[in-house]
Amino acid sequence: LFRSAGAASIEGATGVGIRSSAGAVSVTAQGRDTCIDADGYEIVAADEAACTAASGTWASMVLQSNARLSATAHGQVEIKSSTSSVTVTAAAGAVNFVATAGEASIVGETGAQIASTYGAVEVLAQGPEGTINIQAAADIEMESTAGGMSLTAASELTLTSSGAGVSVTGDTGVTLRSTNGNVELQA
Repeated sequence: LFRSAGAASIEGATGVGIRSSAGAVSVTAQGRDTCIDADGYEIVAADEAACTAASGTWASMVLQSNARLSATAHGQVEIKSSTSSVTVTAAAGAVNFVATAGEASIVGETGAQIASTYGAVEVLAQGPEGTINIQAAADIEMESTAGGMSLTAASELTLTSSGAGVSVTGDTGVTLRSTNGNVELQA
């Protein structure tokens, strides 16, 4: 057992392994948030704004790779379980997955789900090329189980089927309405 009243580090020239042969491995940060630079060293900063201004990361625990950009995966940080699930939980606050210089992906071999138990789920493409594509090899279903559904476009809304017809069905009727112009039906 090793204890330190101050900071402690474990370093290895070619790598560091922390492994348990029979039980869990726990890494816990207890105490205040601090500012960490890109190499994992502490930056003296009074608060999160000062840390951000110094190009640091404000956190109580940081998992990072200090390898510089390369064509290989040497700079990659992985959190992985070979036999069970991996859970990322925030007891208070947000869980963020951010890729500042690339893509962020959520991939599941048997499915992927993004769900909110209390609030909305938003999918935003806010950049100048901000397009959202939804594609499926089979069907795409959109359903509202307790309320209405709206499709709104700033300019034009088009519903097209390249292989069959397009149908609009309503249990109590269907209304086609234009707030400024004619409604045209063509065959």
